[in-house]
Amino acid sequence: MTTGNGKDRSKDRKEIPERFPAPALDQLLHLARHLHDGQLRAVLTFSGGRLDAGRLVRAFQLTLDAEPVLGCRFVAHPWRPYWERLPDDRLASPLSVAEEDNEDAVHAWLKTPLDASKDVQAHACLFRGTQEKLAVKLSHEVADAEGVLDYLGLVSNIYRELGHNPAYVPPPASERPGHEPVLRNAGFRKVVRGCLHFSGPGPGIEPSMTGERPGVPVFAARRVEPEGFSRIREYCRTHGVTVNEVILAAFHRAQYRVLAPATTAALTIPVTINLRPYLPAGSTWGVCNLSAAFFLRAKNQGFDALVTDVRRLMAEARSKTPWLAQALLLELTFLQPYALNRRLVGRLILRQIASGRIHPYVGNLGIVDTRRLDFEKAVVGDVRRYGPIPHQAVPLIGVYTVRDGLMVSITTRDRSDGREAERLLDAYVNELPVQGAV
Repeated sequence: MTTGNGKDRSKDRKEIPERFPAPALDQLLHLARHLHDGQLRAVLTFSGGRLDAGRLVRAFQLTLDAEPVLGCRFVAHPWRPYWERLPDDRLASPLSVAEEDNEDAVHAWLKTPLDASKDVQAHACLFRGTQEKLAVKLSHEVADAEGVLDYLGLVSNIYRELGHNPAYVPPPASERPGHEPVLRNAGFRKVVRGCLHFSGPGPGIEPSMTGERPGVPVFAARRVEPEGFSRIREYCRTHGVTVNEVILAAFHRAQYRVLAPATTAALTIPVTINLRPYLPAGSTWGVCNLSAAFFLRAKNQGFDALVTDVRRLMAEARSKTPWLAQALLLELTFLQPYALNRRLVGRLILRQIASGRIHPYVGNLGIVDTRRLDFEKAVVGDVRRYGPIPHQAVPLIGVYTVRDGLMVSITTRDRSDGREAERLLDAYVNELPVQGAV
């Protein structure tokens, strides 16, 4: 069997199983497609050099074997869902090439569907113009935000290896880790302590967008240049807080400014927690989902007071680890037949949608180390990261650092002119202590 680029795939596939069990979080995120389109996105802009398109096509194709789950479809079996490898004729390279690089074309491609139950789990497009741009999408069922970076690192590594040896074939990754090794390594006492302090998300608030709803998908981003980011770090040193705590406090303040809830209300936002540090020492992982959420609830107040409150709440959470209880709850819940969970969890999600109340979301996506994105002569100059497109007018904001600057991106639904998304981005950046103490 040959692929679209004429390669014989039988030489690439080395004892790859036809089926893989779907961990609990993969199953939950498949159900979460009631809320969003289930895709995580990244756009790399190259500031110098040109990519070898043929080699890049081959590199993306080989990722489907290096991370075998990417070459699978999600099968929602009523008892136990699983990942099933697609036939060889469906495993051509997920990379396409477009002879343009304007932002409208990139954003239009980012909005195209990716059906986890029918297709491979990664799509990519190389936009070739004055500046080359590489856009990548992964289904959220197979990867979280950290998993996207792991995937981009895998692509660049295979690309370099093919430059040295065109016959290179990467070995398939081992089993994807789930919650089980996290819970075993954390230990009984820590998990029990987390259970004693676990709480649900609480009520959301009314979104501010009116009229045209749910609106059209919108992507936008702002960059805080290195000079401004250095002021944020100086604020952190002066006040004894972390950049993450500043990110969360600024988001709270921006939401109060834009969504305008009652001034006495306590706003709840989900905070993503990376569970990889809880794996046993020396563990390896590939492209996977290994995250949990902590529901941070703080009152509207001045920035200095709010960031101090956020610091206290996060310190308490780190000592009590309620996200371990969430991981345990997910594992126990998905011991039930999937058909039952689909009804129960689906009903909860639909009830939340029907209420018209939302939880705005901010994710600290960490540091994008461009050394992991080494495409030889083609130098990565900028990275844009976007979350799933929500089905409602919910703002999903991602904050991360790249090349000594702080990036803030938003994925949401808005009026066709995108004014609400731009207003929310501006409100967020204006809350950051870029000019010193606020």
